[in-house]
Amino acid sequence: MKKHSESGQASIEMALMLVVIVAMALAVSQGFKSNQIFANLISGPWRSLSGLIQNGVWGDPASTVAKHPNGFSRISSPEGEVAQ
Repeated sequence: MKKHSESGQASIEMALMLVVIVAMALAVSQGFKSNQIFANLISGPWRSLSGLIQNGVWGDPASTVAKHPNGFSRISSPEGEVAQ
C-alpha cells in the first residue's frame, strides 16, 4: 500500500476553519451593530458627563438645565419687581 501525503487534508481543514472563524466574527459584529452595544457603552455615561459639562450638575442635559446658575432669577432693584 502506498502512503498518501496528508498535507492536502491539513490545508483543506485550515481553510474550512478559517471560513468558520470569519463567519462567526461577522455574526458577532452584526449582533453588536444591531444591538448597538458599543454605542450604549459610550453614550450612556456621556449623557451624564454632558450634563455636568453644560449645566454643572450630573445628569441628562435636558433635565438639569433648570439647575444651572444662569437659570435662576437674580434680578433686583431698589424699586422691587414689577407686578404682573
